[in-house]
Amino acid sequence: MTVSAREGKGYTVPGPRNLLFRIYSAKAPKEVTVKGKKIKKTKPERLEENLENDTETVVWSWDKETGVCSVRMPDKGGNEQIMIAFK
Repeated sequence: MTVSAREGKGYTVPGPRNLLFRIYSAKAPKEVTVKGKKIKKTKPERLEENLENDTETVVWSWDKETGVCSVRMPDKGGNEQIMIAFK
């Protein structure tokens, strides 16, 4: 998945924030990488803890019951490459 750089066009981000992606899948992910770096896996209930205040941590989770892979990452405004490898 590719996140394109912010275009601006008059909008100013009011402060640091996170991007949160939810990907539905029948298979559990093996690993998630951002810009080629493997990122830390966490429990689904911990992913949204401190969401508004912790705008530096990149984490992902897998919820087996719902089939949802969630990826949380800071919005730096630039291009980001997220890769999800499946088992």
